[in-house]
Amino acid sequence: MRTVVLLIIFVVTGIVIYLLRRFTGKNSNADKDVGELTPTVMEESECCGAHEICEKTGKYNPKFQPDYYDDEELDQFKGVSPDSYTDEQIAMFDEVLMTMKESDVAGWIKSLQLREIEMPYSVREKAIMILG
Repeated sequence: MRTVVLLIIFVVTGIVIYLLRRFTGKNSNADKDVGELTPTVMEESECCGAHEICEKTGKYNPKFQPDYYDDEELDQFKGVSPDSYTDEQIAMFDEVLMTMKESDVAGWIKSLQLREIEMPYSVREKAIMILG
């Protein structure tokens, strides 16, 4: 009876160790390639390219190129906070917005986002009104 209990404990322990190694990715087999044991993990900067916005990082996929709406001069405002524009700079955004077709406004906003350009608040409000 005692032998049967020890045998059961030994078998259960072996199964637990096997399952732990399998699900944690740790394995003592030195002859296996490490690449076979662990799944490929994408780096923070990598993206699969299947989505316009990377689902892993929430950042815009660099494989998608922005469209330009005769607004190349706005690239100088990359990273500028929306509340720090001067009146002249706001006028630049406003001129681009007011000279485009209503059907192009959504694409222009998307283009600015891809280029990491934040619109001044007043221009953003006008763009939202045009979209609405």
